[in-house]
Amino acid sequence: MIALIMVRPYDADDASDAWNVKALAENWPDAVLRDYPGKFVVLSTGLGESVVIYTSCALACMSLLVARRYFLGAELGGPILWKWASAAFFVCLWMLYIVLSIMAV
Repeated sequence: MIALIMVRPYDADDASDAWNVKALAENWPDAVLRDYPGKFVVLSTGLGESVVIYTSCALACMSLLVARRYFLGAELGGPILWKWASAAFFVCLWMLYIVLSIMAV
């Protein structure tokens, strides 16, 4: 919603415009610049890396839950040490996902 408020008309003649500078630096297609007025452009750079990172973290979470069920007989709860260790692992995976997603962009 905030992005929709921040949309402004594109000025192709303004050489100092941030969109012009970014377009020249990244070699955007002319269609993106021509069709920009009244639209919000979001480039999908880093989407593939983010999906791979998320899938890896999700598989690690599911693996831990399966291992806890197999060895401890409970996905959540159980002995206090394993309960806190699992919670710490989940929090570390969440932080790892955020850090790696930021670095991938």
